[in-house]
Amino acid sequence: MKIAQLRSALKILPKVDSAWSTEDGQAALAILDELLVGSDERTIIEFCGSVKISKPKRKPKPKPGTQVSTQVVADYVAELRMATTDTSVFADVMKRLRKDKSVRLPEAVAIAAEFSGSASAKTKRDAFKVIEQRRIADARSSIKREHISDIF
Repeated sequence: MKIAQLRSALKILPKVDSAWSTEDGQAALAILDELLVGSDERTIIEFCGSVKISKPKRKPKPKPGTQVSTQVVADYVAELRMATTDTSVFADVMKRLRKDKSVRLPEAVAIAAEFSGSASAKTKRDAFKVIEQRRIADARSSIKREHISDIF
């Protein structure tokens, strides 16, 4: 059977079955006819072989424990930023951060990324190293700025 014959049958369908004579039925048939335009000489099997049916992609469900607690992240980032200039306060915040059970891997990585500006930590330990390295880099640049300002 050729596509041309199928298109002819589709035009008769609303007369045979009242469900296809409704507005929705007519719209569905019009979409199908539009899809078949230009393929009249092909067989239905040839046409079906050339058409890829795309299934709607589902958004993957997050794995348990992968959702980030934004409140925990925001609180720790704020504390870390305020403690940047004071070594002992920063150490206390880091100690609490390491012991806090609500800080899982996703939160630790998000805190490191937010505090440092970029992070590619794969473990909590790596995330904490990124945070500490950023603090050290900030302290060094602060000392350099002070020395330069003393020169001028």
